[in-house]
Amino acid sequence: MPKRILVIPDVHGESFWKEPVHKYIDQVDKVIFLGDYLDPYRSHLEEYDFDAVYKNMMEIIDLKQNNNDKVV
Repeated sequence: MPKRILVIPDVHGESFWKEPVHKYIDQVDKVIFLGDYLDPYRSHLEEYDFDAVYKNMMEIIDLKQNNNDKVV
């Protein structure tokens, strides 16, 4: 049987991943984050909120810890 995989592309400190992950986490076999968690796009450097980016990264880590077998 085919596996259902939710792929989250380059995060770059953004929180766009939250809605699809929370919506589909119970419907997929794996959630795969591709990386680039912290580095901003050059065009976003001036508005880069380091505290928000840190919080976002900690939420991804928490998601992994609470779904260890599902989140990669």
